Amino acid sequence: MTAAAARTTPATLPARQHDRLPVLDVLRFIAALSVVIYHMTFRPQESALFGGLQAVSKYGYLGVDLFFIISGFVILWSAMGRTVPAYLISRVARLFPSFWVAILVTSATMLALRPERLQPLRDIIVNFTMVPGYLGASYVDGVYWTLAIELKFYFLVLLCLVFRQTARVQTWLWVWLALTVACHIPAMPHALRALVIFPYGAYFIAGSMFFLTWRDGPSIGRAAALVICLALAGAAALGDRAGFMHSETVESATVVLGFLVVAFAVFGAIALRKFGELKGRVWFVLGTLTYPLYLIHNEVGKVVIHLLGPGVNEWLGLAAALVVVGAVSWSMAALVERRASPRLRRWLTQLHARMLPARRPQVVAVSADSVSIHQGVPRGLSKRGIKPQPPSE
Repeated sequence: MTAAAARTTPATLPARQHDRLPVLDVLRFIAALSVVIYHMTFRPQESALFGGLQAVSKYGYLGVDLFFIISGFVILWSAMGRTVPAYLISRVARLFPSFWVAILVTSATMLALRPERLQPLRDIIVNFTMVPGYLGASYVDGVYWTLAIELKFYFLVLLCLVFRQTARVQTWLWVWLALTVACHIPAMPHALRALVIFPYGAYFIAGSMFFLTWRDGPSIGRAAALVICLALAGAAALGDRAGFMHSETVESATVVLGFLVVAFAVFGAIALRKFGELKGRVWFVLGTLTYPLYLIHNEVGKVVIHLLGPGVNEWLGLAAALVVVGAVSWSMAALVERRASPRLRRWLTQLHARMLPARRPQVVAVSADSVSIHQGVPRGLSKRGIKPQPPSE
């Protein structure tokens, strides 16, 4: 790789490379669907149900691990070249509208159909913060625990922006990786483990290293970091088996480790640009559906299966649940993801602009080689009327 290539930043890449990576939308949807099937079919106390599907669906929780790697790639990408306010606005507008609607839909469903599972009003209100666990409240839906993990990563990326360290992000990723390794020592303080998102930090570090490889090309340092991340992710995934599968066997260890190796290989191919371009709107649609599907499937889907009762064939119950959560997810994607979220983003952007004192536009350096951004558009591109598009967030 040439010295010029090594200095390439998102602002100097051709505009087409700022488009969404459809393959990430595909992976995101696969991850969400695997979690959905896991929650709806894996019943260790009723192993006769669903034939042999449970032997496969019990591994569906690994979709969460895949989500974390994707976030490491996409969130770091989305932060590059952004100001702190722009980054915060992007995250709030992307995460919270669908999340708030999911809380309301799930709580209303419980109130109407399964009141015994409805959370107390205080807990429901606290859930709107997305971190109810830190505030002594129960989750409206158990799957929301992963969102608190995601927020920790977003916070670490925010620190890079606040202290203008994006040009040195790889160095800080190595620091994070070293601290994650150190956290395997039992005597390490809990506060440090919380800061480095132990044991899931390795997934985010890996995703970030894959992004840097995609952006700047491969290097021995990034490759070494990814090998360490794979080992740490393997340890984390093996440790999760008892909680998610209720068993720990040699066979399950082999499958879990094999899954991670394949996942890292796929991301390696993405980072090295080995995938051909996926064309068509279907990939964008799948990506849009993913977040609502993840938020809504668990409690609402289980309510559908519960209402049908034990006398209904389990496959019919599964089909009915998938149809219902699919329809709700589609509605949320159309009304919230495609409409409400962009409007909230525009409103917050305008609000921020009104709060700033009137001043002349300034040129701001945003990268290691001082690539200049003028009002958010790379110099040179603005003259041609080309605006870089944000990644699939």
